[in-house]
Amino acid sequence: MPHLIIEASQDLHVPNPDRLMAQLHQALFATGQVKAINDLKSRFYHSACSLVGDGRTAEHFIMVQLYLMTGRDVATIARLCQVVADTIAQFFATHLPNHDSQQPLQICVNPVELGAQYTKRNVHI
Repeated sequence: MPHLIIEASQDLHVPNPDRLMAQLHQALFATGQVKAINDLKSRFYHSACSLVGDGRTAEHFIMVQLYLMTGRDVATIARLCQVVADTIAQFFATHLPNHDSQQPLQICVNPVELGAQYTKRNVHI
């Protein structure tokens, strides 16, 4: 906990997704809401097929599912979502400074609270 599942539209060029995930981990850890950096887990996927609107514009999206344990108040969850969105926006501003401004990027973050039955177990393999 927490888990980040990041999905990008199929044609969105994401330079070095590993670096994006590392920056997200650092930003979330810096909030003080994560006990240990190794508690964070991320996955990054490109959608096999995606469409924004009627397809007439070259608009892209990144959708993040932010899975969290229960117990945080609404303001804290909103702040964590904003940290994720801001970190992604900053990542693109830094790594694609000449990005064509005619191609907007929608950044969406959806918080999902894990149920009380969520189980985590560490084993050595």
